[in-house]
Amino acid sequence: MIRFLLHILLLFCYSNLFSQNKETYFSAGVQAHYGFVIVHSEDVRSVENSFPIGLSVDLMRTTSSPSTWNQCKCFPTVGLSVTYWNFNSPDILGMAINSVFFVEPEFGIWQNLHFSFRAGLGFSYLTKPYDKVSNPDNLSYSTHVAFPLQASLFVNYRLKNQWTIKLGVDYNHISNGGLKEPNKGINYPTASLGVNYYVHRPVPSVNPYKDIVNDFSLSPRMELYTFIARKEIETNNHGALWGFGGSAYWPISRINAVGGQLEVTHNIAQQKRYENSGLESAAWQLGIAATNDFPLGKFYFSQSFGYYLLKLRSEDYDFYQRYVLTYAIQKRLLIGVALRAHGHIADFLELRLGWQW
Repeated sequence: MIRFLLHILLLFCYSNLFSQNKETYFSAGVQAHYGFVIVHSEDVRSVENSFPIGLSVDLMRTTSSPSTWNQCKCFPTVGLSVTYWNFNSPDILGMAINSVFFVEPEFGIWQNLHFSFRAGLGFSYLTKPYDKVSNPDNLSYSTHVAFPLQASLFVNYRLKNQWTIKLGVDYNHISNGGLKEPNKGINYPTASLGVNYYVHRPVPSVNPYKDIVNDFSLSPRMELYTFIARKEIETNNHGALWGFGGSAYWPISRINAVGGQLEVTHNIAQQKRYENSGLESAAWQLGIAATNDFPLGKFYFSQSFGYYLLKLRSEDYDFYQRYVLTYAIQKRLLIGVALRAHGHIADFLELRLGWQW
């Protein structure tokens, strides 16, 4: 599954980051980060005095063509960000190198000032995974390779035509998606300050506000999907799980929609974990969720907050969250990845296939 995810990510990065046309421009940036690790349970109390510092290098591509506007209803930047993290916890958390592919659309342009939102996912290499002998206090991650997620909000100010300064707030999450336990995850908000340099910044050939009202449709979007995932049952033994669901979204603005979701999960892996511990368990989960969605043309980034109508065991979590990034490879067909979590703890990382209308 990790190899499959890597192939998808590399293909997506290549097709979006390095393809070009006459209205494509490239940029590079650096950012410095500082933040703190959230102590979301007593299991990670040992890292409460961890204050991560980081340094990022970004390579980005922006297209200002009419076809891009028709796909995204904005002029998005796509890019690859490589970040070095020092968690200031050398004996427990160690350090990390994150490689994250991101999408960053820009909004609210006022002369030289504008806002942008970044959503990214990728791969991370971490230096101090859990070991019952040498590092028993690290319950946050137990593998060298994990999956970082990033959500950021930036204020961007153009100093000159080729230079922009960025001030941002970021929420970062690193976990292995339930592939191996312990996996409490590292959750750390940060503040960031950086600068971007644009090799060339052409004037867009379309006016993004000319027909903005006509771009906004009140028609709902419906989606049916199925997903698969893997989860650790016991050490070096993994099990599969799968599910399906449906969502409905109603637009409330050009870039935002709200809706609901019903989802069924056949969680064989978790059932086997319970049974291996001598506990009885059902195999099916049923959840209902409220959902927020950012439809950016062919991209969809959604966040759901759900309640289990049916659980494996009565003692299980009542609520869950889900974060989904999908891409419309055709008008109706969607592919994507998603993370389901309970509070600050990742449950599993999934691959999904969907159909929309």
